Amino acid sequence: MIDSLAFEDVAVNFTWEEWLLLDSSQKKLHRDMMLESIRNLASVWYKSLVSPQHMESSKTQD
Repeated sequence: MIDSLAFEDVAVNFTWEEWLLLDSSQKKLHRDMMLESIRNLASVWYKSLVSPQHMESSKTQD
C-alpha cells in the first residue's frame, strides 16, 4: 500500500543563512526540484479527482 504524501514530505527547506551559502547553480537545482515535486503532487491530486468521476460516467454509459 502506498502512503499518502504531502508537499511537506518532499520539501527541502533552508534557513536564510543556509540559503545564502548556496551558489546560483545550487539554488537553481533546488528550485527545479521543488517545481518538479509540486507538478508531480498536483498531477496525482488531479488524477484522484478525475478518476472517480470518470469511473462513474463510464458505468452509466454501459
